[in-house]
Amino acid sequence: MLKPTPLIVGLALAALTAPPAHALTFDPEKVPPRTQMTVRYADGNSVSTGNGHESRAALSLAKLYLGMWVLKYGAPEDLTRFIGVISGDPVAAPITKGMATAAPTAADGYRQDFGTARIPGIIGTKFGWSDDRQVHASASFGPGYSVAANTYGSPADLTTDVLGAVEVSPQAPSLPTPLQDARDRACAELKRAVPSSSQVC
Repeated sequence: MLKPTPLIVGLALAALTAPPAHALTFDPEKVPPRTQMTVRYADGNSVSTGNGHESRAALSLAKLYLGMWVLKYGAPEDLTRFIGVISGDPVAAPITKGMATAAPTAADGYRQDFGTARIPGIIGTKFGWSDDRQVHASASFGPGYSVAANTYGSPADLTTDVLGAVEVSPQAPSLPTPLQDARDRACAELKRAVPSSSQVC
């Protein structure tokens, strides 16, 4: 008779006790032209609106970028790639923890409860808005994906556009990715995006 090894038992327990993941489905055709939006999945695939690659004001979402990144990029596609890279990196834990514990009201009194933050299952969000409140943006990460959106409109417009374009459905939990593998993939992505980052990884 075969005896289960500790590794097999551990993997089975991890699979059975893992929190449920969600599958996020995104239909870019449901997003009006005023809004650009991208969803990037953990496997590296992404889906964007037709204008998702266009640079716009990064607003205070720029605080998520590091060094040269913010000088070169500003589109939701780039932001979701960045969040995907940092979300599993222990060095970036202060950033992701800050996103996961964002205050409901900003220091200037503006409510932070709009856009991608309203997608069920979201773990953390960074919010941004222009001084005249005519442009709003948010970037979030959830289980297995990151999502960013920017609209020429109100917080309600951004929320409506985002929620009208995504669908969240339960998904079977997957086995956890080994930490070193996740770190290696994050470093490779960072090196592609910022070649001078080779000293960090």
